[in-house]
Amino acid sequence: MISAAAATQSQPTWRRVTLGDITKQVAIRVGQQSLPVCSCSKLYGVLPQSARFKVRIASKSIAHYKVLDDGEFVFDPMLLWDGSIGLNRTGKAGAVSPAYTVFRSTPDVDPLFLEFVLRQRSMCSAYKSVSVGTNVRRQKVKYRDFAGLSVLMPNLSEQRTIASALSTIQRATEATQAVAASAAIMRVTLAKDLFGRCRLAPTTKLGDVARIGNGSTPLRSRADYWYRGEIPWLTSRKVHDGVIQHADEFVTQVARQECHLPFVPKRSVLIAITGQGKTLGNAAITDIEACVSQHLAYITLHSDRLMPEFLWHYLRSRYHELQEAGRAGGSTKAALTCAWLSRYEVPVPPLDAQLHVVNTLDTLDRKVRAEHDVTAALKSVFQSALSQLLGETEDGAA
Repeated sequence: MISAAAATQSQPTWRRVTLGDITKQVAIRVGQQSLPVCSCSKLYGVLPQSARFKVRIASKSIAHYKVLDDGEFVFDPMLLWDGSIGLNRTGKAGAVSPAYTVFRSTPDVDPLFLEFVLRQRSMCSAYKSVSVGTNVRRQKVKYRDFAGLSVLMPNLSEQRTIASALSTIQRATEATQAVAASAAIMRVTLAKDLFGRCRLAPTTKLGDVARIGNGSTPLRSRADYWYRGEIPWLTSRKVHDGVIQHADEFVTQVARQECHLPFVPKRSVLIAITGQGKTLGNAAITDIEACVSQHLAYITLHSDRLMPEFLWHYLRSRYHELQEAGRAGGSTKAALTCAWLSRYEVPVPPLDAQLHVVNTLDTLDRKVRAEHDVTAALKSVFQSALSQLLGETEDGAA
């Protein structure tokens, strides 16, 4: 938070108070009430446990759980240092773990404003200062120590104004994220339908219509392979770009010649042939000429029967199949091979049908990217507004 001196000069209506001055601990047991079980996390704040976990993790009986009324706060004493605190905004009471700490704000405090204050990342340093325990990731905070922390608070009217402004940005962000998620789901559904229509089209093995290979990684210890490199060099993580328009690393001509790095032309399709998580089996298309690592297979078409963009979209739609094929190799490290890809069959519908698929899916991809860009911009605006309106600094509460 900003210093008291700075607040006096720029925000004369703000005052420094302890959290004990503006909150009160409550501990009402659920007993025989039937209440939904809620969780609290640093990412989501308070939300129903059913929305966060696929299976029930609460005890069979929740009689000893604590009641969390709508408008009340809760924190996880063992994870408060990491920001696990939030306000119940679900509109109804819930039940929380008996290990959690529940409290409410006083009448002169707007709960929504206080949540913005308490969930600032800069507050974590203050939470850590009152966390006790030998296990760093399970240090515990008692309410009385939490209550001793201090924050700067404006009057109630100003609190509500600030909370309203920040909430407006949050709602806009959530709405944009929802649109992006819907567009992404629509794309998957539409791709399945479009490629389903191609099932009667003739097929070809990739090796019959394309040059397929992979690259290598020049020795990192050789400065002459990397220093002042000007040739784009791609790793498997770049497949997540979708359309690759720039490289994160560059190699020299010496590296290309001595390491026999193939030069992959524009409009080549790349597939991650190794990788953990979501990387293996993912496909991208290049918008630049580049060299690639051994973890990427490149597919450069030499037949005009198949559009590179169509092939890229098709391979994206077969992501799970490609990933499973890589994992089925029997090796301890999941991988596809260039030989396997050469034998892989793809549909070859008429070019006008390919173009229709490409245009349709490109349009949806642009929509998803646009919504993600707006979301990123709104998040940036929110952080800036949070800093300006609440005076966030690295020091957190005093």
